[in-house]
Amino acid sequence: LIYDAVYKNRMKRCIFLYIAILIVFLSTFKRTTETLQQDAVYKFIQILDWKHQNYKTFQRYIPESSIDKQKEFQIYKPPFVYQKNKNQEYLVFPWLFNVVTTPFYLFFDFFGLIFLPIFFGILSIWAFRKVLEQIPLSNEISNLSCYFYILCTPLIVYSATLYEANLCNFLLYFSLYLFLNNQQKKQKQLYSFICGIMIGNFD
Repeated sequence: LIYDAVYKNRMKRCIFLYIAILIVFLSTFKRTTETLQQDAVYKFIQILDWKHQNYKTFQRYIPESSIDKQKEFQIYKPPFVYQKNKNQEYLVFPWLFNVVTTPFYLFFDFFGLIFLPIFFGILSIWAFRKVLEQIPLSNEISNLSCYFYILCTPLIVYSATLYEANLCNFLLYFSLYLFLNNQQKKQKQLYSFICGIMIGNFD
């Protein structure tokens, strides 16, 4: 019971730190779809493509000019676009994460786009702590490792834009935890296999 209480308190501190830094980070820029950068722009356009096509196909169409005012993203050129024929073009980014994100975007606009990255950011911290539990480390090292993960990796940046990196982080850490736990308890590795399949489909 004492261990559980201590563990929960440490998890709360880590998650509070993550959310606090994320709020500060989000406050430093305009929170609209126009602030999306790099790959997140293509993912957002893919969502708009799907919406424009009545959720039947991801075929390209000419998007709003506000998405790429400076024309810096080569949206219509390989390797970003697969051209099936002269009248059919598709963005090459994996579509599954964008499909799951779309309902949140329709209801919450920009914050809908970052809902899943934030959600899986929290889960990745939890999974990272679970991995640390399987390794014979002191409490101090475990705590510092968790803080290092929050403060010294792109976790916060990936949580503030349309990326599936936090989902992949969660699946990777959770798979590693299941593997290490299996080595100790000789359980089946089914969940690790499922996580591996999900990583391949989402990223």
